[in-house]
Amino acid sequence: MSSTSDSASTSDVELSVSRTLDAPRDRVFKAWTEPARLEKWWSPVLEADVRPGGQWRAQAATPDGTGNWSHGEYREVVPPERIVYTFAWDATDTAETVITVTLADEGEQTALTAHQGPFDSTAARDSHAQGWNVALDELAGYLAQTSGEA
Repeated sequence: MSSTSDSASTSDVELSVSRTLDAPRDRVFKAWTEPARLEKWWSPVLEADVRPGGQWRAQAATPDGTGNWSHGEYREVVPPERIVYTFAWDATDTAETVITVTLADEGEQTALTAHQGPFDSTAARDSHAQGWNVALDELAGYLAQTSGEA
């Protein structure tokens, strides 16, 4: 089983998603911070300079195959417990949001919480909630497939 629990909470402009992953915290942190691992579950088209002040850029797949580009800047990278970065879509005028990913050690599992906001609208928040669920499913699958790796 790749994850044992899943939950989400929202306000009008904020989103928090939590999931328990069947992998130690160090492995989950590496999956978030090493570009070769990150591209296996988040985006196969990715640039990431994972350090405070470093930039990232990724392409999300779309049904028509064109892809939606997003970008941001890493604000904090605290091994192996927290990553804070900004997020903005390239092609829209929506506000930049701040994402904080926290990882809590639970033995051979990791409690992940992702908090994002503020959003311009509840529709934008809800769209990102769907995206987080897909991304965390991909992360859980990647961790399960690579369970023998450090």
